[in-house]
Amino acid sequence: MKKNSDKIEILLLSESEWIADLHDFKYSICHHPDWIKAVLDGKNAAIFLNFVKNEKVVGKISGIECCYGSLKGKQLYFYASPALREYEQNLYDACHVALYKFAKKARCSRIYISSWDQQHELICTAPRYFTADNNQFIVNLESDLKFRRLFKRNVKRAEINGAQFSQNNSDEVFNKLFELLDKTRERRMSKFGEGYRHNTLHYRYVTKEALKKMVENGLAKMYVVTIENEIHTVLYNLEENNRICALLIGADEKAYQLGLSSFITSNVLILAKEKGFSYYNPLGTTEDEPGKQLGQFKISMGAEKSYIYGATTNFIGFPQKLLNPLLNIGRKITSKNPFVTILKKIIN
Repeated sequence: MKKNSDKIEILLLSESEWIADLHDFKYSICHHPDWIKAVLDGKNAAIFLNFVKNEKVVGKISGIECCYGSLKGKQLYFYASPALREYEQNLYDACHVALYKFAKKARCSRIYISSWDQQHELICTAPRYFTADNNQFIVNLESDLKFRRLFKRNVKRAEINGAQFSQNNSDEVFNKLFELLDKTRERRMSKFGEGYRHNTLHYRYVTKEALKKMVENGLAKMYVVTIENEIHTVLYNLEENNRICALLIGADEKAYQLGLSSFITSNVLILAKEKGFSYYNPLGTTEDEPGKQLGQFKISMGAEKSYIYGATTNFIGFPQKLLNPLLNIGRKITSKNPFVTILKKIIN
């Protein structure tokens, strides 16, 4: 039986109160208030929580309180799991238990915790949670850069063809990013067939307007490669506390021919290392063929693959709880099954 002294309580704080000690914890860039506030819309609200044990803050999490109407209720969505000072399994699970109790008391219908820029590889084993695996690739900038041979060859080809690298957060570059993202998607559909349906903005609640806000609040920076003053590649990064997440990259046909993705990435990595950044996270990939090829590109830049885990719950209270049998059935069927696709549209 747990003593009262072992109990973890949750405090709901204002943004200014919550961020005061954020750098004492190992947190995801997507925990940062500048990210959370940017993705809000008229139906959602920011939520900032501290996990407290024996009057000491042991963890933190930020996310979105999402209102989905009477069918799906008010849900809590987090882009990454609780941030701790040091990651330890029992404390990690205890934070999830406390979060479930908080959600139930607040009459939230469900909890969804993703794993963007996750700072650990722990798996939630707390009761009432279901885990979801993901992967990410990290370039450690505190050690020597280790570019693979093909990556170096692409960089050299770009240099020979007059590629120029720069940082530019202008409206022109922002609009060019989306033009190039469309071209990237069209190329991949041509290569991998009509079955390829990758969503450019596949991060939940991330819209073009949200990305613009992140540029304006300073969380995001854009980098470009030009040849003869024409932009062929745009890289959109999140940069915070000497860390980088590469969120989006758009490239045209000439960029693919001349290896400009390698060129822009190498320049960002070298620049970040010179500035004392700790890591570069080009995020994860899918397990299909396009994802595997993208994974090879990330490994070629010197990144190491790791597995990370999110967590979600079934519906917590009535009447939404009546949908739980559908959720349980969906987890037992392959994600490629049409029924699962329809189910996700209904539930999520």
